[in-house]
Amino acid sequence: KRYLEYQANYFAYHFCIPTFMLRAMDIPHNLYNAAKVIADAFKVPELFAMTRINMYFNKKRLII
Repeated sequence: KRYLEYQANYFAYHFCIPTFMLRAMDIPHNLYNAAKVIADAFKVPELFAMTRINMYFNKKRLII
């Protein structure tokens, strides 16, 4: 059950703020400013945007 909830949450973050759209954006270096910009662009709460940014940058670090 926990795994399914994890998958559903992971999908929600990627559905609301797709990776290909994040790559196309000019994201500020300050995470709080970045969360504000992304939250405004995608019409999501700032906490949601902050979590998604962290997911994006953590995955990006693993690839580089």
